[in-house]
Amino acid sequence: PAVVVGHDDIARADARGDLPERGGEAVEFRQPPRELPARGAGGEDWIVHTTRDPIDNCLSAYFLHLDHRMSYALDLRDTGHFYRQYRRVMAHWKSLYGTDIVDFDYDAYVRDPSTAGEGLFNALGLDWDPRYLERRAPGVVKTASVWQVREPIYRHASGRASNYAAEVEALRADLADLVAAPDPA
Repeated sequence: PAVVVGHDDIARADARGDLPERGGEAVEFRQPPRELPARGAGGEDWIVHTTRDPIDNCLSAYFLHLDHRMSYALDLRDTGHFYRQYRRVMAHWKSLYGTDIVDFDYDAYVRDPSTAGEGLFNALGLDWDPRYLERRAPGVVKTASVWQVREPIYRHASGRASNYAAEVEALRADLADLVAAPDPA
């Protein structure tokens, strides 16, 4: 099968015209940074696609200070370019897999975890139990979120861009068609 390990691989496959078609090659996500494969009780497969405010998303990547080989995160406007490409690739996947891809709003989740969690489970046809929100100690974590997963639900990143209005102005203009107007504060 074609193996896709992350968004960069998806972007390269798309640039080559190698994105697998539905019913064609199988795709295995070994390290999906924004999607979580889920299997329903009846054996159905879904991709839970976590979405969030585009400017907050780009700002978070920028603040991670990733290795210089991950050049998309070294400049805010570059993050915007790659964000736009990610949205384009997700539109492609959704055109192929439609309702098998379920969007899950990160910002709604951090505001009201119970309501958003229950909504996700309902969308997947699964039974919700509020105990799913109980804290558990994480095991080994080898991602950029190593410290965040040890905290209660991480709310600090939602709406973070409002603290950097001047710094993200060009990025906001670049992504204007993808960004809801900010609330006047």
